[in-house]
Amino acid sequence: MNSSVNGSGITKSFEIASCCGKEINALSELLNGILEEELTNKKNELTCVLVNDRRLKPKLRMDDSGWAITDISQSFPLKTVKTNRKVEKYLSYQISVAGDGILNEPLLHMCLWDHPINFEDFYMGFPLDSSSNFKVIADRLIVWDSDTRNSWKDVDWTFSVRLVSLNTEGDLRKWIVVNRSGF
Repeated sequence: MNSSVNGSGITKSFEIASCCGKEINALSELLNGILEEELTNKKNELTCVLVNDRRLKPKLRMDDSGWAITDISQSFPLKTVKTNRKVEKYLSYQISVAGDGILNEPLLHMCLWDHPINFEDFYMGFPLDSSSNFKVIADRLIVWDSDTRNSWKDVDWTFSVRLVSLNTEGDLRKWIVVNRSGF
């Protein structure tokens, strides 16, 4: 272990990490707004609706030191339109800047799963569990299909977007909401 401490280097490193955190928070807040807006404005066109459950707060995952956030996620509870059912699925995103949520670079994962992302039991990580029955479409969309697909809630899916390709609200709408990525 090196016995000298470079205070200037520590300060600069913290400034970089802080700047990164501000960017990730801004991206998360913008994406939350876009997804809530889209789910609300298009509720008459969708077979599912957003369940107003404010208990679901953003989730964070820290690195081993406990000083740096490696991932942040938000889950939006959904249910079938015009039913009294409780939550049936969660539309979630996970922003991963380090750890097993990335392959070789920071990623934003979008998914529709039975559970909210909590970073304990449920989160997007690599390598994928090869024992689960999934297929990959167009090298991007991962689908866990049900044998009895009758509705929107019978399929789980996820896709990932390079974080560096998401610089504006237009980028988020293109790659996340409209998703013209070819699959």
